[in-house]
Amino acid sequence: MEIIAEFYVSYVEPGAKIFAFIFAILLVIWLVDMMRQPGAHLQMAGTVIMFVWNAVVKTFVWIWMAILFIFNMILRGIRLVFATVRDFFTSKI
Repeated sequence: MEIIAEFYVSYVEPGAKIFAFIFAILLVIWLVDMMRQPGAHLQMAGTVIMFVWNAVVKTFVWIWMAILFIFNMILRGIRLVFATVRDFFTSKI
């Protein structure tokens, strides 16, 4: 458990902060560009809302896929252990 915590503190959290900072800068640049176009306010609002919605959905999908992958790997290990024990007890040696 400490390895996961150390990995999160060392790599995931700083990476997420850097990504969020770069994303905020790009968002400000994009908003300034959109504000220069006449009549683009509604288009900008719709685009921002759809982007946020898609980002939230994709984030949850990726998290769910990671959880499924982890459980699948755990179950593979358990199946391997049970198959090995079963084969040991059913062998005719």
